[in-house]
Amino acid sequence: MLNINRSDLLGVLGRLSTITKDKDAGIVRFVMSGATYSITADNKRQRLRETRRLTDMSRVEHWTCYPDAQRLTSIVRVLDSQVIRLHLDSKRGKLEIEGGTSRFSLNVHTDTYADFPPDIEPIDGKWSEVNACALRDALSRVLHAVSEDDNRYGINGVYVESLERWGQPGSRLVATDGSRLFYAALDHEAERLALAPGTILPRSTAIVLVGIEADKSDSVRMFVSGDGRSVQFDWVKMDLRLVTRVVDGNFPDYRQVIDSTGKRTGHADIQISDLTGALSQVGVLLDGINRMVKLNLFPDQARFTVASIKSGEASATVDAEYVGQEGLAVMLNARYLAEAVKACKGDKVRLSFGDALAPVLITALGVEGAMGVVMPVRPE
Repeated sequence: MLNINRSDLLGVLGRLSTITKDKDAGIVRFVMSGATYSITADNKRQRLRETRRLTDMSRVEHWTCYPDAQRLTSIVRVLDSQVIRLHLDSKRGKLEIEGGTSRFSLNVHTDTYADFPPDIEPIDGKWSEVNACALRDALSRVLHAVSEDDNRYGINGVYVESLERWGQPGSRLVATDGSRLFYAALDHEAERLALAPGTILPRSTAIVLVGIEADKSDSVRMFVSGDGRSVQFDWVKMDLRLVTRVVDGNFPDYRQVIDSTGKRTGHADIQISDLTGALSQVGVLLDGINRMVKLNLFPDQARFTVASIKSGEASATVDAEYVGQEGLAVMLNARYLAEAVKACKGDKVRLSFGDALAPVLITALGVEGAMGVVMPVRPE
């Protein structure tokens, strides 16, 4: 049996869990190859593989097996030893796992298992590199606005745009579901993403990328296939690789959406903590049918009101610096507004208005490179 660090193995299994929780990806490929081991998860849309070096080289083995990821994770998690021992009994189809006073024999598929997706050639050639945390942060900020309708291909993902053609440095990530929009720029120190024009990363890929926590100094290299239909992400320090297909569709011209918002006739500056707190309070009365909150604006305050035939009424008032038409009332989806405000980050947010039916622009004061748009709802 060989020795392996329990924390390292749990870390690998945890990072792969963004894919293995998919019902089509419960089985992973576990390869022990001398000084290293690698585990690969594949749900036929994304393939994620991480390679780790063994810390104890007193014994090495070479084998491949296909365990159930959830069962393997559960076993490793309950072992009461920092060093665990592994050995594959290929004849019996058992992965022997020992740690402390416990021993498990996990049923596994051997290297004859044919249902695991076949290997794919790595993408090589031109690549761009960004800070791993900057990429994760930008994706996490726009993810809430991605359409969850799998049939709306063009907006069922995150649009990646290089700002070079606009004469600006860096890149921008954009998402919309038709009722709201949010964009976020990558850290200004990051290089632009040299992806194919119009690249749309699937929502499921964005979720995987957001779920991978990397060291602040780590970077991600991105390779694009020759046909522009696949992207490979390589974490430099973690020896982690993700390969994904891109969305085959056309993302709408989001700049037209922003430009068409019309003249802004007023704006309200509100502390983010106050705004989200008020929405949380009145949201107690919201239900699956009624998700609307009424926002009334006054020179020094903003009032949020919810009226539910089923549950009753609720209101919450917060301090606001408002310039514009006094008493302006706008009906908005409470969740959409709250998610956009949280994604802005910072301490204070600015809501910009036209009239009661004009899109509401949401930006963080003192924080550049991010903007949200929430479409209002016509009062009944």
